[in-house]
Amino acid sequence: MNPSNPTVLVAGNDGSLDDLVEGLRRDGYIVLEASNWDATLRVIVVHSREIQVMLTYGRIYATNLANVLKPFRLDGMRVLQITGWPEVECAFAEIRELVRPPKQHGRTAPGEVD
Repeated sequence: MNPSNPTVLVAGNDGSLDDLVEGLRRDGYIVLEASNWDATLRVIVVHSREIQVMLTYGRIYATNLANVLKPFRLDGMRVLQITGWPEVECAFAEIRELVRPPKQHGRTAPGEVD
C-alpha cells in the first residue's frame, strides 16, 4: 500500500462497519480502527500518519468523542458522524467526497484525470 494514500480512522466500530472498512481498504485507503475512547485517543495522539477523515459510529459516542478530540485535531481532519444503518450505506460515498480515493492498479479513480 502506498504510504501517501489517504487515511481514515474508524472509531467505535462494533462490527457494523466491517464491510465499509473492507471497501475502503479495497479502494486503497489506509484504514485505522479504534474500538473505544482510549484507543481512539491513542491513535489521534500517537499515530504519525495524517488522518484526513475520522468516521465515528453511534450517536452519543460520535458527539462526545468529536468534542473531546477538538484540541487534538490536526488541520484538515474531517469528522463524519454516523448513527445507524441508513447512514452506514451512505458513508462510503461521503468519504470519497471528502477525500479523493487513490489511484488503483494503474487505473484512474472515477472523476480523476490522468
